[in-house]
Amino acid sequence: MEVPSIVRKFYSYFPLHTYEGEVVKSAPNNPTLWVSPPTVPSSRLSGDIECLKWQTYLVLRKIPGVRFRYDIQPDGGVGGVLPSLHLPNGDFLSPSRIPLWANDTLQEPIDELEGYASSALRDESRAWVTLFEGIIHSALVSCSTWLLATSSQLDVFD
Repeated sequence: MEVPSIVRKFYSYFPLHTYEGEVVKSAPNNPTLWVSPPTVPSSRLSGDIECLKWQTYLVLRKIPGVRFRYDIQPDGGVGGVLPSLHLPNGDFLSPSRIPLWANDTLQEPIDELEGYASSALRDESRAWVTLFEGIIHSALVSCSTWLLATSSQLDVFD
């Protein structure tokens, strides 16, 4: 369908300008987890509970060389949310793909126990995660400023 000339002439007075957003031009040297910035300036712990969960996961799994980046807007992550993991090969991973990547990085086989010593320990871990993401998560959101201020004194995240 062709636009009538009178309409084209009218629109010519209001040209449409588009501006490119900032594009990541190169891959990082180390795996980099993009997270929301801390609420306490001196802290390196994300102010977002979901981002903090994945920061903790990577640290506890002892993945070597992982860095954290705090200057990305939330809609800049995979699927428009943070956290996202930017790999040295240029790939971006959503949180659901991080555990598989961690297993590959540590060269741990994927088994039914998911790296736990026994099924009882695996089940206990799942129970804690469920509890954390449910009742405790809502409590942490209400007191996250205090938690992050206290946690920033622990020099865990390099």
